[in-house]
Amino acid sequence: MNVRTFVIADVRGYTRFTRESGDASAARLADTFADLARDAAAARGGEMLELRGDEALSIFSSPAQAVRAAIEFQVLCAEEYASDPTLPLTVGVGIDAGEALPVQGGFRGAALNMAARLCSNAGAGQVLVSRRIADLVAEEPDIHLEDRGEATLKLDSWPPVGRLDQADGSVEPTVPFTGGVDVSPDGSLLALGGWARAPLLAHAAVVASLNFNPDGTTFATSGVDGLTYLWDAETGRSLGTPFDGRDAVMNAFSIDGRPCT
Repeated sequence: MNVRTFVIADVRGYTRFTRESGDASAARLADTFADLARDAAAARGGEMLELRGDEALSIFSSPAQAVRAAIEFQVLCAEEYASDPTLPLTVGVGIDAGEALPVQGGFRGAALNMAARLCSNAGAGQVLVSRRIADLVAEEPDIHLEDRGEATLKLDSWPPVGRLDQADGSVEPTVPFTGGVDVSPDGSLLALGGWARAPLLAHAAVVASLNFNPDGTTFATSGVDGLTYLWDAETGRSLGTPFDGRDAVMNAFSIDGRPCT
């Protein structure tokens, strides 16, 4: 597998902006964000690979060019926001590099997961990079990084399963999601799919279907990347290699507990 650099950018406060300003304004914000992200990536030899409303994923062959593109993108967003205050282009960016497996027009791998977590932790106007990126660009005279210290990021070890509180029906952790959702047979676990969970579930795209097996010990996820994974419900760990279902984006379990897509 080739080493690639992934840049993930996300508009902060997009959901609230949509709620307060309406769909038309949100669409205009998303379009402007997409245009700026695409232009910034292309200017430094990268490519905007995926766009999901308020989130953009770009890919680069050069870590240094990826960092330059991210910094220039933040400048473009700030300038656009200053010229048109009705478009709050407050954006966080995360960057990591590593090997990633091409899957159905996208990628999956630890570097993509790390970039997503760094993006989640970046404040408005920030670009957060991994230690690996910092080391790779350390000799670049025009790139100046500030050491933000160590941080604990929740990656694959964070199970995509929340434990239900039988008293009030709440679930922790609570995250935005769309797509697959299922409750374990005993009613104690809630599993969430969707794009917010896709990097954590190793899928390269939205998790469209998610189902527990009859005894609640495992669950299966199917994504629009064409892959189906089997997971341990207690630990959230992947069980074996994914099944390539090509166009299959739905899954279920038979009565005897065998997964099928």
